[in-house]
Amino acid sequence: MNALSNLKAKIPLKIHCWGGFGSQLNALGFALELTKRFQNRRIILVFHTGGVTRRDVEIQDLIPCSFSWEIVDDYVDNLNFSTNIRKTRKFLSKILLFLRIIVTPSENSDFVKIKPWTFSARGHYAQIRLSPSVLSELALGLGLSEVGHHDTPLVVHYRLGDLLALEKGFTESDEICKVAHRFGRSGWLVLTDSPAEASGKLRKNTLNVKFDRFLNLSPKEVIQVGFSSEIFIGTTSKISIWIAIFRISANRGLTFLPYEMQEATSGILPIDKSYGLKFYP
Repeated sequence: MNALSNLKAKIPLKIHCWGGFGSQLNALGFALELTKRFQNRRIILVFHTGGVTRRDVEIQDLIPCSFSWEIVDDYVDNLNFSTNIRKTRKFLSKILLFLRIIVTPSENSDFVKIKPWTFSARGHYAQIRLSPSVLSELALGLGLSEVGHHDTPLVVHYRLGDLLALEKGFTESDEICKVAHRFGRSGWLVLTDSPAEASGKLRKNTLNVKFDRFLNLSPKEVIQVGFSSEIFIGTTSKISIWIAIFRISANRGLTFLPYEMQEATSGILPIDKSYGLKFYP
């Protein structure tokens, strides 16, 4: 074993993740992609609790037994950092990035930045396009191979949650209604983390679109139901992006995402099958 191979074997590569189910799923996909490119590296997933709200690990049952994972409880610390501490950390990060000790890949071509001595990478969305084999592995873990076609034909995923408190970031209900009106005035199922608020927004529409049911399901169930639909309308949510990725990869009906997500998803969606994807309004 040469010096570089020995270094790879000794230094594990930690994939850091902040966020909920959608972000954690992306970190896992990123880690799986890395194992195919760097087969001799040991991968450790690191889940941070910090963010706008405290986060827990939500994808334990999807993590391969060959991966190690750990939790960093930094939620309170994030709130209490002084300006000087933040500046110091930013300065140190620039040095570590320059030396390739840590990396933040933003597209597939950035994988060359990962060196044998790199010990930390951020598993974020950016413009990383996962290979078909990795998507198949994730789909299998999510139970999508067992999902039928068009079990629930018309589905909207309306992410609200903490965006309501921020009073920004969520998709306007009128835009959703305009898309829904093109395919049916009734029979719509709305998957949402805020059923009462979503109902209040969507049922007050002038197009007479009837949203029949509002369900608050687990992220895994949301992906399964959204994946199975004939028409899927997503909103500004990482879960909506994941549903779009899996639907496009499997040629599952028509998929709609907000227009403002077009640039953000251009590098991660399968280009050769993107004819099933539309952006609204």
